[in-house]
Parts: sequence; C-alpha cells; structure tokens
Amino acid sequence: MQEGQDRQEEIDGVSFIYEERIAPHVEDKVIDYVTGVQSGFQIKSEGPDFCCGTCSC
Repeated sequence: MQEGQDRQEEIDGVSFIYEERIAPHVEDKVIDYVTGVQSGFQIKSEGPDFCCGTCSC
C-alpha cells in the first residue's frame, strides 16, 4: 500500500486495497467476485435504478 495513493477498506472482515484514482468508480457500488469462464470482479450499482452500469475488471 502506498501512502496517499491507495485506499483500504474492510467490509465483513475482508480488506480491500485500491488506487485512490479509481475511488469515484467504486464508491456506493457493489463489488462481487464472479467465477466461471469470465471470472473476475464485477462492479455494479445497487438499487432499483440500476441499468447498464457494470464493468468487469
């Protein structure tokens, strides 16, 4: 972790470290890990207004 460049958060006992510059893209989002052919992290909005706002990393 690089001071001033990374953020660390803990949710349900799992720590996440990510670059400060992507913070606007992950704030107020649901982050899931998907297994299968196209495994990876899925970042999506939460709630009934969600539409076409996912990206996989």
